Amino acid sequence: GSSVVGISTPKDLVLLLNFVQAGYWGHMMDNGLPRVAYAAEAAKQSGYNLHVLIPPEVVVHGWSSLRQVKQMVEQVFNGKLVVPGHSEDQLPQHCLGHGDGICRFFYTCGLPSFNEVVRHRFHELAQATLHSRSSLLQLDQRPSFQPGLPPGLFLGRGSDAHNSKGDTFSPKLEEELKKTRQWEIATDLGSKDLFDVAKEVAKHRTLMFVEGSAGYHIIWMAGRLGQPARRPSSFSSNSSLAQEGAQQSLIELLPSGASMWCWLWAHCIGLNFQTEVYDQGESDPSRFVKLALAATESHAGSPALP
Repeated sequence: GSSVVGISTPKDLVLLLNFVQAGYWGHMMDNGLPRVAYAAEAAKQSGYNLHVLIPPEVVVHGWSSLRQVKQMVEQVFNGKLVVPGHSEDQLPQHCLGHGDGICRFFYTCGLPSFNEVVRHRFHELAQATLHSRSSLLQLDQRPSFQPGLPPGLFLGRGSDAHNSKGDTFSPKLEEELKKTRQWEIATDLGSKDLFDVAKEVAKHRTLMFVEGSAGYHIIWMAGRLGQPARRPSSFSSNSSLAQEGAQQSLIELLPSGASMWCWLWAHCIGLNFQTEVYDQGESDPSRFVKLALAATESHAGSPALP
């Protein structure tokens, strides 16, 4: 047969993510989705449809852990999330050897996920998507810090947390932060629409959370994209993402012995990063309340974020 590829010939790029516990939000934000950023750019430039394939045997916690990952793949990367035999979207027939079309499979093991350049790009794509969705909803600009709101947001682990962090102090900490009127509390983030969480996070100057998957929603903070001097070339000078604003802050409460996985994300986004180590089973939240108030008070009188 002819080797000429017609304009109407379907072309598909399948990116395989088969690492342990793929699909879980926190693991995907560290190990999976940054790699998808590479493939999304390549697929778009070459006219390929993008499919992110996760084998069912490495999915943990079922679809409850995949819902926001699916939204990220579809909305930010313009792709489809495929779990063979389970997901709504499946691979095209020509990728299974039936019918005409081009299908290229790509294994991600050779792509770095802990990479500053690709995380910059992932952050840009996420922020551009948030801005675009806000524009479609006929908002004046993307969700941004509002002076009438408390400047701090605590991301609570809530009932949808899957791993114990020994943060016995958290319920009391949430109560005390509410009393300050400087902090709001958001919990059960995994059960919410991804972009509802995004809009909530983007409205605040400072985030605090116990180390875990909820913390990866820091990608919705504008960070360096709100600083003109550090604006990446991929954004035009008239973008509302690139207007001047105060630098945002991140406070991670870290169990003793745990690793600071969020540090690289905070660095790439351009956030002031602070970590506070606690002992497993620690119950008194007093020092964390003081830390939180010191952070929000440091923003007093700062100009509004974009």
